[in-house]
Amino acid sequence: MAGQQGFPTPKRWPAERAVRHIAGKLDRQLHGIVFLAAFAAALRSTSLLPARLQYALGQRMARR
Repeated sequence: MAGQQGFPTPKRWPAERAVRHIAGKLDRQLHGIVFLAAFAAALRSTSLLPARLQYALGQRMARR
């Protein structure tokens, strides 16, 4: 799925590795399963920015 996005995807995992990762987390009843924790943290931190700046950053990221 990630390969169809039209932009480079860092650290792509084979399906078997992703399945093992997800299966290992299911028993913990987490709120979500994150594959790239550092990337997810960076995205979450943008929610602290004003909406106008969030939009500008999103537009800039989408162009690459």
